[in-house]
Amino acid sequence: MEFKWFDENNNVISCIEKIKILNENMTELTQTMKDAQDDATLMGVSNKNFKKNIALLFEQMFG
Repeated sequence: MEFKWFDENNNVISCIEKIKILNENMTELTQTMKDAQDDATLMGVSNKNFKKNIALLFEQMFG
């Protein structure tokens, strides 16, 4: 998945190095989320509940 990155003024981030780092971070987050979901599934947590808790975490972090 390709992401588009914007600054606070809604200008596109065009620096190749910045984009590379941001995309690498998203890849790492994706893998961590998949691992957490796998663990939750193995422990009997429903997918619906896992998604709800991730949404709550996101809301708590970023409001």
